[in-house]
Amino acid sequence: MKRTSYIFLLILIVFYSNAQVGAWELATKAEMIAAYQKACTWFSNTQNYAFKLKYTSFKNHTSNEVIESSEGYYKRLGNKYKTEAIGIKTVQNEKVRIIIDTTDKLITVLNPGKLNPSLTESKDLEVMLDNVKALKKRKVGKSICYRIDFIKNELYEAYEYTVNEKGLLQSLVYYYSEQTEDDDGDGEYTTPIKTKVKPRLEVIFSNYQTPIAIAESEFYEKLVVLNGNQKINLLDKYKAFQVKDYRYQAKK
Repeated sequence: MKRTSYIFLLILIVFYSNAQVGAWELATKAEMIAAYQKACTWFSNTQNYAFKLKYTSFKNHTSNEVIESSEGYYKRLGNKYKTEAIGIKTVQNEKVRIIIDTTDKLITVLNPGKLNPSLTESKDLEVMLDNVKALKKRKVGKSICYRIDFIKNELYEAYEYTVNEKGLLQSLVYYYSEQTEDDDGDGEYTTPIKTKVKPRLEVIFSNYQTPIAIAESEFYEKLVVLNGNQKINLLDKYKAFQVKDYRYQAKK
């Protein structure tokens, strides 16, 4: 009796899993662009929101072996925004945009610019769709995953994006074309070992909130002080950072 119940439970689990993730179907160029545009329009038209980000790179297209993972966030209030992910922090208010790269120890100061998260533009997606081998879609629970399989090129083999039932972006997945990496090993070899790799990058969007309670002070990066004559002063922990100021060049 216990064995029969166990087998029945397994059947239910398999059936439920198959129901959650549907089979791939053919998709049209128009519906893929429309779904992506809807997600991008939400970012543009919504004035006050926040969400979490997670970047994960994997060894290859199917492996669960993680190369690197980083979590971050994005917050917007009108024409101001603040984001942090993969070692880069950006803060923008009505006067300035500051980008802090903690890996390369570089601070870039710019005039205020584009507000939306760094995504593929709809027009760029249209260009991508001109070099395709197949367009597909499938249901993943209440969401829909769209997939582009490209004709062979040096950048991507495939690209996927998933939107939920509200049309909000849930994930982006980049399947990179084969690349050659030099592995220096442990120093025993004088000539680097060349390895063929096909990495995968997943970007997950979660915990959407709108509207959010956020203080104006969050959009004024205290590590950079802009006084009356536009001089840039850094806090002690950033004294070793190189500063590049492009505000005046952009105005010419």
